[in-house]
Amino acid sequence: MSPNSLVQRLSLFQQALAAALIVLFAASTVAISARTLERQEKAFLDNTALRMVESLHQEYVEEGDVKKAAEAVLAENAPLGVRIDIVDDHGTTLAATTSGIDRNARDVRVVRLHSPHGAWIVATMSTRPRQNALQALSVALLLAAVPLFIVVSVFGRWITRRALRPLARMATEAERISASGAVRPLASPTDPKEVAALARRSFDRLVVRLDDMIRAERHFTQDAAHELRTPLTVLTGELEYTLSQSTLDVRHREGLLRASSQVGAMTELVDALLFLRRADSEQHGFGLEFVPVNLADLTRDTLGSLLLQHLERRSDVRVDAADEVLVSGHAVLSVRRSAI
Repeated sequence: MSPNSLVQRLSLFQQALAAALIVLFAASTVAISARTLERQEKAFLDNTALRMVESLHQEYVEEGDVKKAAEAVLAENAPLGVRIDIVDDHGTTLAATTSGIDRNARDVRVVRLHSPHGAWIVATMSTRPRQNALQALSVALLLAAVPLFIVVSVFGRWITRRALRPLARMATEAERISASGAVRPLASPTDPKEVAALARRSFDRLVVRLDDMIRAERHFTQDAAHELRTPLTVLTGELEYTLSQSTLDVRHREGLLRASSQVGAMTELVDALLFLRRADSEQHGFGLEFVPVNLADLTRDTLGSLLLQHLERRSDVRVDAADEVLVSGHAVLSVRRSAI
């Protein structure tokens, strides 16, 4: 398909639009999911730390010692997936879980809450599960986007071709009109109203006007050729009669011969015009008779006629051709073309 094709341009536009929408949807989905997971992660960690503060208070009421209360809390209520460190105001660890999470790592979230009994609850949670979930979501969106983009591209190209089918049909009809000369409406009842309006209001009117102009030109050419035939026939007869007189001197005879040659050329031109009009009306001459025409003889005859008008150039022009150079054509048209 040509890069300048309207179908190609619209298809590329649809593909670019589909790709932009898919990327925008995927990016917004990942961003919203990341923000939602981060909020849930923070809320879970805050609730866990708050619950540990309440548990520490209850154990302290029973034990009366912060260190024993911290150990009892972690022994009874240690949460899964969260590291809990209970430290005093000096930073000394009173109790801690063994979850394997490094509190000083980069991919962790830390929440610190102070209890009324002089201890700090430090809750640490790894952010890797959230990152892994976002990566899995991104891969899933990518795997879904590729076939979706292919389907949208194929379906969009099909829709574009179907939408532009009336224009393609109009172009084909216009080509047929040019080839056959028969004027037919370009609009169709099944065309969309925009295309139908364009065809009826613009193209059909233009085609009708062109057909009227061509018909008028054909009639004018044919009428003019017919009107010229009679005076040319009279001139030919008069010149032949005058040339048959034996009393003519050489100078007058040469002038009459040149005049007769020009009248003959005009007669051939009129015959050529009539032939062209008849050939055009009969589907551009298909089926008309063509005969072998010797181009070498036509060239020599034409050159001889021209040199009669320019005698000083006789030595400058020479015909170098075989005796017979035959082509299939029409004698009258070939003579006029060679004379031109």
